[in-house]
Amino acid sequence: MFLGINASDQVVGSYVDGNGLTNGLLFNLLADSFQTVDDPLQSANAAFGVTGTTINGINNQGDLVGFYSDGTNVNGFVAIPTPEPAMTGLLLAAAGALMIARYRRSKQPRG
Repeated sequence: MFLGINASDQVVGSYVDGNGLTNGLLFNLLADSFQTVDDPLQSANAAFGVTGTTINGINNQGDLVGFYSDGTNVNGFVAIPTPEPAMTGLLLAAAGALMIARYRRSKQPRG
């Protein structure tokens, strides 16, 4: 379930895995990839009908807001996600390709 989107086409929400635990997610529309974002203190034990982690908002700086169950209480949080290694590699490759294209364009004779 998607619950929020920002100007960078990052979408947040949650999904339920095969064990019935709710997991937060951060989906990048441009890269067509997602990463799971779970609070380390989340629990599969329900508190007030909530299990696991839900991300329900993201701002244009990429800060996340959501909530999780620790098995006794439901707690809110604000988080800054770290990119997955695959996403970092993709961004570096794109930056390298742009630099090569600029270099080649600068070496072409102008007329």
